[in-house]
Amino acid sequence: MPAARRKEPAAVHADALARYRQGLGESHRGELKSLQTLNTALESFVAQGDASGAGLCSAVLLISGQVMGNYRRFPEHIARLAIARDPGFPWSDSDDELVALSGLLAGLIFFGTEDPFLETCVERIMALLELELDVNVKYAAGRLVMYYSEPRELRALGQRVYSLMRQNLDHPDLSPYRLGQWLIFWSRCARMAKEPRQAEVAERQARKLADDHNLHDILFWLTVIDVDRSLPENNIAKAERACAAAEAIADPARLSELMRLEFLKTKLASMKANGDQAVFHAARATKYATELECPPPIRAVFVVNEAQARLLIDDFATALRLLRQAVDMVPGHYVDEVREMIALVEAYQAMTVGQADGRALLASAWATTRERQFYNIFDGFPAFCARLCVLALEHGIEVEFVRSLIEAHKLPPPANAPESWPWPIHVRALGGFTVMQRGGPLAVEGKAQKKPMELFKALIALGGFAVPKQKLQEMLWPDAEPAAAAAALDVVISRLRKLLGEPDAIRVEEGKIGIAAERVWLDVWAFDRDVEALQGMLHGQADASVIVSIGQRLLARYGGPFLGNEAPQRWSLAARDRWQNRFRRSLADAGRYWEQRDDWPRAIALYERALEEDSLAEELYRRLMRGYLARGEPAEAARVYRRCRDMLSVQLGIAPSADTEALFKTIYGS
Repeated sequence: MPAARRKEPAAVHADALARYRQGLGESHRGELKSLQTLNTALESFVAQGDASGAGLCSAVLLISGQVMGNYRRFPEHIARLAIARDPGFPWSDSDDELVALSGLLAGLIFFGTEDPFLETCVERIMALLELELDVNVKYAAGRLVMYYSEPRELRALGQRVYSLMRQNLDHPDLSPYRLGQWLIFWSRCARMAKEPRQAEVAERQARKLADDHNLHDILFWLTVIDVDRSLPENNIAKAERACAAAEAIADPARLSELMRLEFLKTKLASMKANGDQAVFHAARATKYATELECPPPIRAVFVVNEAQARLLIDDFATALRLLRQAVDMVPGHYVDEVREMIALVEAYQAMTVGQADGRALLASAWATTRERQFYNIFDGFPAFCARLCVLALEHGIEVEFVRSLIEAHKLPPPANAPESWPWPIHVRALGGFTVMQRGGPLAVEGKAQKKPMELFKALIALGGFAVPKQKLQEMLWPDAEPAAAAAALDVVISRLRKLLGEPDAIRVEEGKIGIAAERVWLDVWAFDRDVEALQGMLHGQADASVIVSIGQRLLARYGGPFLGNEAPQRWSLAARDRWQNRFRRSLADAGRYWEQRDDWPRAIALYERALEEDSLAEELYRRLMRGYLARGEPAEAARVYRRCRDMLSVQLGIAPSADTEALFKTIYGS
């Protein structure tokens, strides 16, 4: 059998060129096999010593690798494209020059972030985009320029790319894949530029393309967008559906998709406040990023993601180690952001362990964040961001900026959020009744508003959570027929929502009505939390400074009886007595704590205030008498006895008990 003929050099070159063109076409269609086709062509060009052909293959491998999340051999491909830096290099045509420059840009964005040629590369690409060139190459190049411009906030450059690209949206040669990839990134740029309508149009177009042409990559990225969109809304159900859709679409053969899926699951676990699950998924995502040899800027995203997840389980040491590791990975324009995160975490940790310089560290970290107007701090991890905001507000640090950050991200308030948290609705019901709507008083005058306000007060009186509709109907319309009362309640609920200006402030679910804790601040809720915190401290490991702080808050919070001087209704009397008794008992318990520590000035002050709420509490009179005796003030002790005797006689027609009389006799040794 005769030996196979060796191909002539010209035929070998033609074959390699054909494979390159085939691989380029496969790349335009988003086919995974393009990587193998292009690598085969690359080997042939390298063997022939053809720098131009090898450079073009490397360029397309860089473009495709970036889109597909495959970064292996990127440095090698970038080095091969050194020829593209020379504006005089003899490319066969402008299409090839645009391919080469686009590939070089794809590589430098990740492995040459400080390369001075980056800006020149973009300028030369923009000049070529003005020409009538291969439309698919232009869209690949345009997407990469937007990728370059977006983190650098070069809005004008991104808008210019959009203007050039939209002229060819209907070009018959434009592949659905190239268009879809471009639309996905344009939607991201539009959202960052605060152009939500443009972003929504782009996403709708991308979704239609993906559905019509079964574009796997585009469909996957759309589910990623859906999860990202659910984060600021704190919409767990939406995020769960999007994550499930992403998992159904993800190709197990593509580690990049598994990496992104673990990233999404981290966000979902964070939304659900499941720190252990968040850490598990975040660590897996970081592992995939390492296995894929992702460039430092990409790996930094996953390292920071894992660091933030670890904050949810208070693993500050690992979180700080990862953040410091990320500093050396991120591009220069992101270094300050990571350093600010480190400063805030260090300050938070210092505050939680009672470090002496904790407040100074927190103030400094927040001041830097405010100066840079860094609103994306701990973006995607609202629970920890909210904890930081609570600390700042509690200590009066950068209050205006922190409140604006909370509102920008619609952060849900933690259970311990202070009164200064920017709730849309702010209600005081102890000592009177006032409603503030976004900082201004709510006008509640007029007969039409009387019943909605009565409903609001009744809800508060009954605790504010999951109050049965039937109970409210019976309370507010006791003489009406059940059907009429039910209809009237529905009307009043609608009017109350409209009056408050916050439809979500009042919730109706499964026949029960409640006030939304994330939309409404109630002084009675804050008061109850302080009472519970005080009892927990008194019956646990008491901390004197914390007890002082809680006691001061209770004294300031309790402005008087529920609804103040309003004529009591049947439904409000029990609530009034409940909060009044809780206040009196809390003062008495705190007074007993200080009495046991011989801190009589504090104990006496609390007993005196408690007696203002219950002038017939004989035990409190005795405690007060003992306090004055302990301080060597028998005359004051006798005054307290006479006050007790007079109040019991006038109000109840009885004399003091034997215990009180016996204590009185000790005053003068009789």
